[in-house]
Amino acid sequence: HAHPSAPKRYMSAFFLYSEAKRDSIKQANPSASPQEIAKLLSRDFKAMASEERAYWDKKAAEDKERYEREMENYDPTLTTATSSSDTGITSGASARKVSMSPPTYSQHK
Repeated sequence: HAHPSAPKRYMSAFFLYSEAKRDSIKQANPSASPQEIAKLLSRDFKAMASEERAYWDKKAAEDKERYEREMENYDPTLTTATSSSDTGITSGASARKVSMSPPTYSQHK
């Protein structure tokens, strides 16, 4: 699992396209299921002209560069969601892993 403060991973050309066009596809096809919307997005992406595809490929390359730049400067030891050795208390996702089962008692007579 990614650290909560880690840079958000870059998106592919298809995901950037889908994010930008999903609402208009939904409006044009109000009764379509989420799976049908995904199929329409995929169909349109595959059928697009090479000039438009180049636009989305460029956007994806820019997003990948952004991610790589942010990862160069990312240091997970400088975040607040790490364990604190002086208190023994851990914050972040691991702190939520608490057993909710009731205690068991042995019956000694």
